[in-house]
Amino acid sequence: MKKTGKILTVFIISFVMLTFFGCGKKSAQYFKLWNDCDSLNALIEYVEDVTNKKSPNYIPVEDRIVTFDMDGTFIGELYPSYFEYNMLEYRVLDDPDYKGKASESELAAANAIRDFVRNGKKLPDHFDVIHGRAAAKAYAGMTIPEFDAYVKNFAKKHQTVLRV
Repeated sequence: MKKTGKILTVFIISFVMLTFFGCGKKSAQYFKLWNDCDSLNALIEYVEDVTNKKSPNYIPVEDRIVTFDMDGTFIGELYPSYFEYNMLEYRVLDDPDYKGKASESELAAANAIRDFVRNGKKLPDHFDVIHGRAAAKAYAGMTIPEFDAYVKNFAKKHQTVLRV
């Protein structure tokens, strides 16, 4: 990874974390070094600089690398659902190419996701295992390139807006 990619990655993760915690009293307990927001402002200025095509420090889009962590620092522990859950729900319940092919366990997992997201129902205990088994069945037979294309197509068609 290029040095600029690493720097941008660190910035984006830090920026997203601070977006959730903000500057001020609430962030004080978590980010004691960020209280005056000088560091945050420096990060914002850095991103503005490296994304400005007129800047000598401009980083082309293809060289920008961002890594997101899904343990609460990117989406937050209270975010309604994860991408792979939404994709399984779609695959099992709404994908016209897969409709009618799902097993009972796939249907149960997809409906649990739908009830969780739409109705606030609690997911079953050990849902990560339930989801994993259902996903293995739902995508069985796909090659890695086919699965990769499926994920990318799903992401393009079903963009999720993060609301905090």
